[in-house]
Amino acid sequence: DSPTTIRLSRMTSEIITNLLNNYSNERILFLSDSTNFAETLFSNAMGSIQDHQRVWYSQQPHTLKRLSPWRALQYLITKRGRTLENVKRLCHSMGESNHSYSCEVALHFFKSVVIPRYIAFVRLHQHGEDEEYMREAFPFTAYFREAHHGDPFYKATNVFERCQELYKKLTQMKVVLQQVQFLELIRDKQQQLNYILASHSSIVGMTLNDALRMRDYFFDINFRFDTLILDGATRSLEVESFLAIMLQRDPNCCKRIIALGDTSVNLTQHVNGGLNSVFSRFTNFSQSLFTRMKRLQLNVIQIPQRTLIRKEFFDLLDSKSGMILDEHEQHTVPPSNPAMFYTKQFIHVEKYKDLGCIGTPQQYINLGEAEYIVALYSFLRLNGYANHAISIISPYQTQIDLIQDIIKARCMEYAFIGKPDQLCTLANFQHVIQTKIVLVSLVQTSHEVGYMRDYSLLSSILRRSRLGLYVFGNYQIFSQTPELELFFSSCPTLNKLAIVEKECFGQELIDVDHRKPRVFDDLMVFSAHVVQLIKEKLKSIEIVQNQYLDQVYKEFKDKPLPERPHENLQGPPPHHHRGHVNSNQKRDFSKHRGGRQRDFAPPRGRPRHHHHRRP
Repeated sequence: DSPTTIRLSRMTSEIITNLLNNYSNERILFLSDSTNFAETLFSNAMGSIQDHQRVWYSQQPHTLKRLSPWRALQYLITKRGRTLENVKRLCHSMGESNHSYSCEVALHFFKSVVIPRYIAFVRLHQHGEDEEYMREAFPFTAYFREAHHGDPFYKATNVFERCQELYKKLTQMKVVLQQVQFLELIRDKQQQLNYILASHSSIVGMTLNDALRMRDYFFDINFRFDTLILDGATRSLEVESFLAIMLQRDPNCCKRIIALGDTSVNLTQHVNGGLNSVFSRFTNFSQSLFTRMKRLQLNVIQIPQRTLIRKEFFDLLDSKSGMILDEHEQHTVPPSNPAMFYTKQFIHVEKYKDLGCIGTPQQYINLGEAEYIVALYSFLRLNGYANHAISIISPYQTQIDLIQDIIKARCMEYAFIGKPDQLCTLANFQHVIQTKIVLVSLVQTSHEVGYMRDYSLLSSILRRSRLGLYVFGNYQIFSQTPELELFFSSCPTLNKLAIVEKECFGQELIDVDHRKPRVFDDLMVFSAHVVQLIKEKLKSIEIVQNQYLDQVYKEFKDKPLPERPHENLQGPPPHHHRGHVNSNQKRDFSKHRGGRQRDFAPPRGRPRHHHHRRP
């Protein structure tokens, strides 16, 4: 009953886990067209796989930094030091000399000392010795007594089985030494990173663009894999998928290919239409590898796509999406969104500072829409919506960068607003898990709508917006697009932002039909309203802080202050210098043997003794 992306993540995680368990010596290459789904999969799903066994390679330094090859190298270096320290304690407990100088010496110690002594212990068990004798004869009792801080055979019903469990821990130590031995054989850091990426890690993930861009690098380090998993195979060209298969010198080493994709999502529009339409039609260049596999009648598994969204959103979905409405959980969907009068609305944005859509092709920005979206995001956050419940998307990366800069300037200084968890382009939004509110910036103000006329893109946005969808753009242009007629027919005729005051997310809406909206004509009026709400929020926070400080003051004002440690002592405080003595103070020389009594502490600093003086 969970969203499709969550089920796809779980299924992919189970596939990878089963492959690694059944084929432990094989390696997996995971290619994705977006980092959002990969981050969910690598960070949360594969919990049973250790961090140094899963590596995410990216040329962008801030992408999945925790799973980079450099972090894996640092982890292995730390693990090597800890394992050699355990070998040192093992040698000391067995009465042997130190064999923890290197992994090679430690492995020789296991081969020549540890394994023969355990074999001799097993022979004692075969001769039928009693359990008390077996406890004393176990050669590693002292080591595990120190490691467990107690008797390792405490509450052990079968002594020999317990000895086998303890010996397995020593064999794991030997396996770790074999894994990190390459750090001693390969001294160069870059070559160590290449070895981790090419041979050591069990699963390597990267984006399809990074894989194609660094193909020569993978050839140089002799990169190899046995299983290829293609995520978003329906959104990548067939030639791109074939080049991904050719990332290793011997393509015959690839034993299996697993393609994951959504058949309702088409390829990018720069291939399907425009100047390349004739070329695409005659060469079938727009076909994906997933489509070819499906046409060849290979084994295709269809995942049932149940979704939990509003019924009015589900009616607008594309018929090719194959979605099934989860009617059993419809009672959990509220009838309306608090603080918003409509559940979905197209908001018309006028030119801001006489500027509409500016920029070059594929790099357009719209300052008015960016300001409007940030203002609405701040309004939603002030009314109780969580930042992970709001997603902001746009077709162009330049518009996303502009929105991010405005959020840093307007929202980051207030902790109760912050930044949204999902701020991405429309292409990266394909792998985003369902969010409650989606804010869309269409950017375009010219008569050329572009590839946004494709209704499947709007359908993919609708099925990921669970409670509300608010689209910002030029109403006169997009409403005249025939492909989007179904969406505009369901939207309210009012193309101005309508909110409801004195409502907060989480409260129960009693009388939904009689709510009175407040309509804002333009961006400037709504921005002034948001600024006023922020001032009221800051004032309420200041009042709460003052009330808390007054309560603390009332609680502690009647309590006596603790006495200082020198108040009950005779003489000056300890911090007084020995030369500054109170004239009223009387010195008693009778209690001191052979000299005057020191009734005050010596000065701070170095003690005045001969053996502490410098030569």
